[in-house]
Amino acid sequence: MNVLEGHQSTPDKDSETDATELLDEYTGANHDHYHSFPAYPSAWDYVLYFPLSVIKYFRRLSSAFGAKFILFTMLVYGIQQGTGEVWLEMASYWYLLDAPPKGLGLSNTMYTTLQMACNTPWQIKSIYGMISDLVPIRGLHRSPYIAFAGTVGVLSFLTLSLVPTEQFVVFVALFVANLSIAMPDVMIDAAVAERCRAQPRLTTDLQVQLSSPLDSFLSDCSAAVLPFP
Repeated sequence: MNVLEGHQSTPDKDSETDATELLDEYTGANHDHYHSFPAYPSAWDYVLYFPLSVIKYFRRLSSAFGAKFILFTMLVYGIQQGTGEVWLEMASYWYLLDAPPKGLGLSNTMYTTLQMACNTPWQIKSIYGMISDLVPIRGLHRSPYIAFAGTVGVLSFLTLSLVPTEQFVVFVALFVANLSIAMPDVMIDAAVAERCRAQPRLTTDLQVQLSSPLDSFLSDCSAAVLPFP
């Protein structure tokens, strides 16, 4: 029913056999999952080698772990963490330190204290994992919590943009914003670990966290040109 659920039991011999057969299919007769040069490569073959290899790489991941799962992990690691963390850090820095009316005009000491308090959700990530394991919602251990985190995250950013700037309101909104990023991080980490246990010989291909630094780099570039009030 859901791309993040249904892989929570310890893999049995049948699943390991399926993974082995899948690996043999990739490395054996079915070469469509890997891109290779023709017998007599041309200049275009060298130019297109990398993009075609990337396409085959994602096809290989989709066949092994499911296209929806790969897309979901890239959205969480890349868009939510890569973009969300960069823009949140950049916006909160200027918003807290800029003089009124553009910002709160906090001192460096107050800014550091507030940021440490707002980052508390990242220090207690293990609690979210325990709660999701012990308290399923309608039989689901992760998806409802990710949906909840996304909802409160949107509300926290709307609060920052619409509610008058008071330190307590800003603290609560930034705290919830960090919570909305930290909670899905735990859920996706657990889902990736379970998929890797189910297909251990294919785990080296599942480099999903690579999307986070790549998207962070693009977000850093875009943050430099975003308009500030």
